[in-house]
Amino acid sequence: GVMKDDFTLAIMVARNNIATDRAELSYGPIMRLAAEHGVEAVIDSPEKLRKVADDLFIQESVYATMRTVGKVREYAEKEGKKVLYILTYASSEIKKKLETGERFDQSVLDYLDENDLPYVDLMEVMIRDYQNYSISFDDYQKLHYIGHVSPRGNQFIAYQIKDKLVEIMDPKPVPYQTR
Repeated sequence: GVMKDDFTLAIMVARNNIATDRAELSYGPIMRLAAEHGVEAVIDSPEKLRKVADDLFIQESVYATMRTVGKVREYAEKEGKKVLYILTYASSEIKKKLETGERFDQSVLDYLDENDLPYVDLMEVMIRDYQNYSISFDDYQKLHYIGHVSPRGNQFIAYQIKDKLVEIMDPKPVPYQTR
């Protein structure tokens, strides 16, 4: 049936089974789901289940993002429009990049670069800005997030986007036109 094949539902059920000490109920379903998505995994512990479920979810999210960008790009080209892509992140992903040097969405950046699509990568922007501070990353994040983006965070993000936006505009806004 429809529910049996629902990708997100299977991941949510697995996470719930982990939280309620019934992880083993999802070992088989997640191993099958992984195999359908080209990942051979042996799941024999709640930790392994969590890792495989999270990795599958990220893989599927990146794939959906790339398909969406592809469709937006097709539409923009057909209509003669320019699109500025803004990549935003949970602070946990920025922290993970700081700690490991790795990011889950490198293939999205590669796609944007290979296709010469303009974008603002707020992960890199925040990491560069954070390196100007001598506080913990958690304290740095509190400058920008208060359960949602703070006024200071909105201003910071707007300024990061402004320069890239001006760069791709033709004609330039009057204040940015050179005589």
